[in-house]
Amino acid sequence: MINSSGNHIYKHIKDRLKPYSGNLSSYVEEEVGSLDTIIEFYNIWEKNRTIPKDFLLLRYEDLQQNTERELCRVLNFIGIKEVSYEIIEEAVKYASFDNMRKMEIEEVFNSYALRAVNKNDLNSYKTRRGKVGGFVDYLSEKEIAKINKRIDKKLSDFYGHKT
Repeated sequence: MINSSGNHIYKHIKDRLKPYSGNLSSYVEEEVGSLDTIIEFYNIWEKNRTIPKDFLLLRYEDLQQNTERELCRVLNFIGIKEVSYEIIEEAVKYASFDNMRKMEIEEVFNSYALRAVNKNDLNSYKTRRGKVGGFVDYLSEKEIAKINKRIDKKLSDFYGHKT
């Protein structure tokens, strides 16, 4: 879309789809869209969790630990009670890390946003590692301590992520 001066109105949206060119250490320190922005959004969600009729907290770590149980929790939360365990297992298998990586490699979804930036760089995939705590492979102990301090200071206790 172009406004009367000929500028692209949605250029900023397209620019945000560009892959981040820095590393994890620099991302964490970005002024917008990084750790502090995420913490701020999480705290807004926590403060407003009583506004919707119901609220369900779903954590990545819990999904990794017992995906079937967490999927059942989500289905129950949205009012779907009678789903066979076989269907749950099939859904979990379909959405598994390995299958999602395979579909991303094969570009099954035909989407720019769901495509690897560089097929030769596993870190450019949306399905990078599927590992809880994988950040320790990219950040120094000093950086992790600094991040944990910020989380402890700023993030609501509701999320259970205090160190």
